Amino acid sequence: MRTITTVHNDMETIFDIFSRLPDGSPLWVESIEGLKKARERLDRLAQLNPGEYFIYSEGIGGVVSRVPEAEQRPDAPHFGQRFVF
Repeated sequence: MRTITTVHNDMETIFDIFSRLPDGSPLWVESIEGLKKARERLDRLAQLNPGEYFIYSEGIGGVVSRVPEAEQRPDAPHFGQRFVF
């Protein structure tokens, strides 16, 4: 008898989005199912509020994508200002 191993595609994987605080520590923002959706959300967050953001995968055990602060929109609100997601 043959055993077939199933690999989960990334649409079933949960990814965590974090922002980087001024002191360098990570702040959890939200969890999203699927890498494509997580990357879209990461881009949207970066447009709305300046700062460094990254996607972490517990399954992979590391950061899978990030947006450095330098790539932020220049007219975005500053840290501490109110913003809507």
